[in-house]
Amino acid sequence: MIAIIEYNAGNITSVARALHAIGQDFVITDDTKMLDAASHAIFPGVGAAGEAMAYLKHKGLDAWLKTCFQSGKPIMGICLGTQIILNQSEENDTNCIGLVDGVTKRFPENLQAAGQTLKIPHMGWNSVALKRHHPLFEGIDPAAWNKKGTVRKKGTVLFIFNI
Repeated sequence: MIAIIEYNAGNITSVARALHAIGQDFVITDDTKMLDAASHAIFPGVGAAGEAMAYLKHKGLDAWLKTCFQSGKPIMGICLGTQIILNQSEENDTNCIGLVDGVTKRFPENLQAAGQTLKIPHMGWNSVALKRHHPLFEGIDPAAWNKKGTVRKKGTVLFIFNI
C-alpha cells in the first residue's frame, strides 16, 4: 500500500484520484505507524513552506521523513513536498527537512528572458528541450514533449511554478 502524507498542504485529493484511477491501494494519513506500514510514501503539497514545516514538526513527521529516507523507502515529493526536502526555503525564510542539500530560491523580481519580463508564477503548456539524456524521459518518444506551443496540444508539458 502507498501512503499519501497528510500535513495540511493541499493537492492530496489530486494524488488520491490518480492512485484510484490506476487501481492502487493507498491511505491518506499523518499517523507514523500507518506510514511505517506503507511500501511507498507520496509527499504532495501546495502552500507555504513555513506553515508546512510547523505542522510536520508538530506531528513528528519531519523526523519520520528523515528516518524513512535513510531506510531507503521510496518517497515521491510533489510541489511543496519537493521544496521542503531541501535544507532551506527562501519562502518564509524556513529551515526545512534537509533530505537533500540545497536551498529553494525565489525567482528574482522582473525576471527577464529574450528582453521580456517573465510571468511568475509560470503556468501553462510549453515545450521541453533536453540538454542531455535523463532516465526520467527514458522510453518516451521525443515527439511527445518537444513541440513548441502555448496551448495544450500534443507535444507540450504542463508547468506550474510559483516560488
